[in-house]
Amino acid sequence: MNKALLVDRDGVLLESVPDYVKSIEEIRFIPGVEAAVARLWSKGYILCVVTNQAGIGKKLYNIETLQEIHFYIQEKFYEHGRGIVRWYVCPHTVEDKCSCRKPSPALLQQAIQEFTLDPSHTWMVGDKKSDIEAGKKAGCKTCIVKTGEGQKQIFSETNKPDLVVNSFVDFVDTMLV
Repeated sequence: MNKALLVDRDGVLLESVPDYVKSIEEIRFIPGVEAAVARLWSKGYILCVVTNQAGIGKKLYNIETLQEIHFYIQEKFYEHGRGIVRWYVCPHTVEDKCSCRKPSPALLQQAIQEFTLDPSHTWMVGDKKSDIEAGKKAGCKTCIVKTGEGQKQIFSETNKPDLVVNSFVDFVDTMLV
């Protein structure tokens, strides 16, 4: 059985920017993320990035620009090691009421099916309630990071994540102990 992580992009791997990452020049990795991804790969993990990109639906950038951004991110990861990165993107706005935007589990379920993952042994790591809700709906374990929007999220007893950590790097440190 494959080992994979389902991970949100902005606020988890990249520093969040107020009006979306719209170009390569705006990419800022959260410190240590690239090396953490390399450590995961060295242990046989697949990295599935599951991200809402409403900026496309708002016409702030297009799918080609998003692909360039993702190619650049992947190349930066490859400078530290080799492994699989798969991108699952919802390009819609909240107003579109699509079936793929988190908190819908649709993109997570797609990754689970594509890589034959056992959801109960798969983590969804994010910085927003919608990430945690999508992970729970997909049957995954869930982790909120305090980077990005993570510090601002408030959870009730019934919807809280399985794990809370300061950063994605801390999550990887915890997982790979």
